[in-house]
Amino acid sequence: MLLVAVIALTSILRPVPAVAATPPLLDLTPVSAAAPELLKEMETMRRTGQEPGNTIRTQTWALNTTFAEDGTTESTVVEPQWSETAFRADGSVHYRLIAAEPFPGQNDDTLPAPGTVLVEETLPPGDWDALIEDGPPTDVDEVGAYLAAFAGDEELSAGQTLQEISTIVSNYLLTPEQEAALIGYLSGVSNIQVSGSTTDRLGRTGIVFSATDRAPGEYEG
Repeated sequence: MLLVAVIALTSILRPVPAVAATPPLLDLTPVSAAAPELLKEMETMRRTGQEPGNTIRTQTWALNTTFAEDGTTESTVVEPQWSETAFRADGSVHYRLIAAEPFPGQNDDTLPAPGTVLVEETLPPGDWDALIEDGPPTDVDEVGAYLAAFAGDEELSAGQTLQEISTIVSNYLLTPEQEAALIGYLSGVSNIQVSGSTTDRLGRTGIVFSATDRAPGEYEG
C-alpha cells in the first residue's frame, strides 16, 4: 500500500517565459505505477483517512514589479511566500503571509528576510471573502459537473482540470470525502500521468501528477 501524505496537483508543461526568474521544478523520483491505479488507491485511502485540521498552508511566488514615473519597468522580482489560513471554531479566519526562503540561484538582495511576516490579520465571522462558497461534492459522479460550473467551461482539458482542482484545494478546507471524490474523478480523466514522487517546499511528501495536454494559449510546449 502506497502511503501518500500530500498530492501535488500540477502541470509540468513549461509556462511562457516570464520577465523574472521563476522557481525551478521540484526534484522527482520515478514511480512505476500508472496514474489511474494510484489515484483509485489514494481515493480509497482518503475516504478512510483522518479529518483535516483547520488550516490551509500554501507556498506561492508573487511577481513584484516596480514602475518609474514614466511608466517604464524599474525592477521585477519573484518573491517566495507561504501562507496560512486558519478557520476558527467561532467563524473567524486568521491569515498570515510570510516571506519564504529564496529558491536556489535566486538573487535575494531585494527580498525580505525569510520568516518576515508580511501580512497578519484576523477577520471576524462573515468577513472572509471566500473564493469558493460551496465545496465540491462527495460523489465522484457529480465532480465533473461541479468543475465545469466552477470553471465556466463544460469541456475542460486534463491540464485545466488539474488547475481547477489545485485552486479548490488551496482555498477550501475539504473533508476526506470531498478530497476522495476529487481524486477519484481524476482517475478517470484522460491525459493524466504520474511524474514521480517528491517533497514539496513545505516539507510534505507526495506524488506529482501532470497533464499531457493543456489549455490553448496558456502554455507553450
